[in-house]
Amino acid sequence: MPRKSSSTGPLRQDGQSRPGLLSAIRLLILVAMAISAYLAWIALTNGKVVGCGPESGCDKVLQSRWAYWFGAPVSLFALAVYSLILGASFRLRADTPPEVQRKTWAWLVTCALLVAGAALWFTGLQVFNLKAVCPFCMAAHASGFVAAVLLLVSAPFKSAPAKPWELEKQVYVTPRVLRKAVLIAVTALGGLVAGQMAQSHRTFVIASIPGGTNVAQIKRMFPLYGGRFQMDLDDVPVLGAPTNAHVAVSLFDYTCHHCRAMHPLLVEAQRQFSNSLVVVGLPMPLDPNCNSTVRRHYPPHTNACEYARMGLAVWRADRARHPEFEKWLMTGEAPLPLSETRQQAVQLVGAEAFDKAMRDPWVEEQLKTNVAIYEMAYRAGQGSMPQLILGPSVAVGSYLLPDLIKMLVENLGLPAPAP
Repeated sequence: MPRKSSSTGPLRQDGQSRPGLLSAIRLLILVAMAISAYLAWIALTNGKVVGCGPESGCDKVLQSRWAYWFGAPVSLFALAVYSLILGASFRLRADTPPEVQRKTWAWLVTCALLVAGAALWFTGLQVFNLKAVCPFCMAAHASGFVAAVLLLVSAPFKSAPAKPWELEKQVYVTPRVLRKAVLIAVTALGGLVAGQMAQSHRTFVIASIPGGTNVAQIKRMFPLYGGRFQMDLDDVPVLGAPTNAHVAVSLFDYTCHHCRAMHPLLVEAQRQFSNSLVVVGLPMPLDPNCNSTVRRHYPPHTNACEYARMGLAVWRADRARHPEFEKWLMTGEAPLPLSETRQQAVQLVGAEAFDKAMRDPWVEEQLKTNVAIYEMAYRAGQGSMPQLILGPSVAVGSYLLPDLIKMLVENLGLPAPAP
């Protein structure tokens, strides 16, 4: 005689999970679904994550290539798997035929293995590869991982009954089904990892500039944001001649890792377009000490305001040595200490010239202007860095050199460089 259920729920040996355990699993899955849906919506609408400032841990993670799979947010795939688990869990009721429950468990075990593996993969990426943590991502991974473990612990792993008349009355996951589930989960996870490693993900956004015009007016004074700002191209730091026909304006932070990666790409792009392109380089610190849009201090951006002032002062003191200074300062994962940076600046332009430039009111005024230009995009929801203003558009985020060349050609009307 089959054993009857106790007052606390169906017995484990009947192959059914207790209602309380299933409720806990569903709650965890709902939490993971809610976070994944939120992150997917943010990615698809190019929105801003609450509490995720520029260059914060979540900004680094969500703008990295690992947040996407061939251009689609990985949170969309996570949402699909979590939804499948949630829906399937309701097919484990006591009144559901054992045959249906057995098929359901096969799917649940596969999904649980996939979720657990993906959680470990993405956690490892954040900790060891990106060295940055997204609290939203980690919360979703943690909820999904715990739910997956609870599913695997409660799954009725056992061989099929020996007696023929018991085959259709019991719920079980045989070793053969388990092996098949492991194979499917590993294959799916391998496809995810391989796709992320192979993709050339577009980690930037191009948006229209409020009040922008479709034609860049190249004069001594260059207008930005519909004329809200007027830049004297003979007075601001540039790569290339100020008289070159096409102008790109780069907003960057010496302490921003994406900005540091972009710098040599801009140098190379200007070299390829040569006399057709001038790149304006405006240091824009993500530091609350001189940037009111930054609400709290992020350790990686310590002294960002001072680095920006030094960069502007070197330009003011000796324009010919400025490219050498920026190349030196932008080498490596992070800038060297302020003392060494000052020493390098003094070595390049001389102590008297550097000190005079640092006291020049132009440095502080230009820094305020750079922050004000950034604030225009920030108020429009495009607060990530670096930023590249291309005529009536602003490209926000990081990219590879082919992406940069293509953007310059498409947005500024530059002729494509010879291969």
